[in-house]
Amino acid sequence: MNNIGYLRIFFIILVTLFFENILSALFLKFNFYIPFTFLVFSYIHYKKTNGISATGSFFIGILVDLISQNPFGLNALMFCLMALIISYYKNIFKLFSYFQICIFFSLSATFYVGFTNLISNIGIFSYTNLFSSLLASFILCISLSFINLYNPRIKNRLGIRD
Repeated sequence: MNNIGYLRIFFIILVTLFFENILSALFLKFNFYIPFTFLVFSYIHYKKTNGISATGSFFIGILVDLISQNPFGLNALMFCLMALIISYYKNIFKLFSYFQICIFFSLSATFYVGFTNLISNIGIFSYTNLFSSLLASFILCISLSFINLYNPRIKNRLGIRD
């Protein structure tokens, strides 16, 4: 994950966006939404040693905006904000446990869902949707953390190094 290039990052985010569009129709029936694209971008930025630059995260966000038909600049703003926060607290995250990092990523995903709903469709903004998205993203992050912690062979197959 340390030597990953921008083209590979964009391809991973593009595949994630494709699966997010497929799964979002199913998830909205149950009144929650998990921003997989945002979480994957955040994870890549978190695991990369130098991180993703501000211009790189901006252009990746613009491309995601163009593909996903969101308001222009929404994902670019959110990706830049997340890149800034992760870059600023990168050394502090080394002191945190997996549980605390899962809480951070699930809260940031919930902020993304809330901010996106406020910008794109304020008429159907729901606190129930926001809370259920928080719970679903927390369960997703904690389950991925347990898989990572208790089955290190998955990291070796994917070529991820700490």
